[in-house]
Amino acid sequence: MVGLAVDHNIFKPLNIDKKEKTGLYFYRNGYLKNPSMMREAIKLMPGFNLYSYGQASCSFAKENHLNITDSQLAQLMNKASVFISTSIHEGFCLPLLEAMACGTPVITTKAAGNEIFCIDNVNCLMVESPQEIAEAVKKILTDEILVKRLVDNGITTANNYQWGSVTDRLEEVLCRQ
Repeated sequence: MVGLAVDHNIFKPLNIDKKEKTGLYFYRNGYLKNPSMMREAIKLMPGFNLYSYGQASCSFAKENHLNITDSQLAQLMNKASVFISTSIHEGFCLPLLEAMACGTPVITTKAAGNEIFCIDNVNCLMVESPQEIAEAVKKILTDEILVKRLVDNGITTANNYQWGSVTDRLEEVLCRQ
């Protein structure tokens, strides 16, 4: 698997204060993106503010950010306490790597494409239910040691997906043919 690359000129830790109890969610209203899981999870987290981004408004998010630029997305990722993905299937989930590159802890499902680079309790928390999302959010909001581990390992993971290393891997694959 060669993978995609993160634009580390845009997606990086910024000197922005994180908001209290906020999550960022890439919203798409399709079966494979599994928004019903997030809709149920948010009901279990009173006082937790979910912000979404994408091309459509998310009815269960406090705030929607539509058709934003990568720079605006990097700002949102840096402000969020946690980035959450609920996909059933992913080819290769670049938004997770972008959040990791920004130093934002990640909660994600065990979708096949995520398991290429996501390691549970190392660079993210992997969940399978709305209840597990709520529990993972609580851990991230209360456990500074866990957050430091997820952030540090997430940044290291994202650094493995810089354009130079990804193109080197692609050239290696093409030269073997």
